[in-house]
Amino acid sequence: MSKSYDRDTAALLVPLLMGICSEIAERTASAHRLKRSIRTLESAADGQPGAVEDLLNLRAELANHRREIRLAKAEVTSLGCAFDESRPQRVLIPGENGSLASGYAWDLGTDSLVETTVP
Repeated sequence: MSKSYDRDTAALLVPLLMGICSEIAERTASAHRLKRSIRTLESAADGQPGAVEDLLNLRAELANHRREIRLAKAEVTSLGCAFDESRPQRVLIPGENGSLASGYAWDLGTDSLVETTVP
């Protein structure tokens, strides 16, 4: 079942989308830091006591962030929304007819919607 939103109900999604997308951004940044730490530790870990355990812990933490990012993205999808492929920090919200092409867009860092009507 597709979701549809008029402008007022789409605007009510903005605080929820802010929270979800902020979490995705924070977890993505943490994942990038963890990947760098893993690469550094892998190259310097030969023979260091505890290095294997440290690597396992970092990889587990990275896996947790990736899982939570997937879950957060699934939550956006469950609302009937989608991420704009050309603008990754933009969420498309379906309009009254259930179409993303004639709906609304919200950008991370803003608190307003723009219409996405495509001719």
